[in-house]
Amino acid sequence: MNTTETSVELRVLGQFCILQAGKPPARAFPPEPEARALLCNLLSPQGDPVSRDRLCRLLWRVSLSELPEARLVELVRKLNTSFMMEFGIRPIIEKSGGLTFNDTLIRLDARCFYQISVLGLQHLAAGDLAGATRCFKTALTMYGGPLLPGSESRTISTNRECLHSLYLAMEHHVAKLPSSQVRTITTRHPKALAA
Repeated sequence: MNTTETSVELRVLGQFCILQAGKPPARAFPPEPEARALLCNLLSPQGDPVSRDRLCRLLWRVSLSELPEARLVELVRKLNTSFMMEFGIRPIIEKSGGLTFNDTLIRLDARCFYQISVLGLQHLAAGDLAGATRCFKTALTMYGGPLLPGSESRTISTNRECLHSLYLAMEHHVAKLPSSQVRTITTRHPKALAA
């Protein structure tokens, strides 16, 4: 495909899928299980970089000193190359001494959900109930289910619990709203409150 301007979205809440302009790529992506595992371990909702040593421990259960760094470098290169060929972008970048997912080029649903949720909590803490409610309603429509179901690394499990806790807190807040406001959410997005 190799496009320079792209609208790529990576959905990891409730499912794992990559979309470009709303459509999945023609073939399974990323093609290799090891590359997918690397990508999934970089998908921090908070955007924190992951050290190379931590990635080696997550992927191969050994420290970086026990593994030739070339193996990790090669896996990153392969993943970036396959994304370049399919979408015209590189998903993995170096940041603060570690590696992270490049969310300036690819929209990550979990990160968007997290950012909107935190903004809602900030509004709530500041006493802005209307602002908090707007953010929570938006976030509830974004939540498609648990983060990366079936992926069981400790990092992913921790992030899954964090995001689900945010979801439950927002659901609890919205449940306290007058029924006319809740109907607006469920009418537009019935799946949001059904989880």
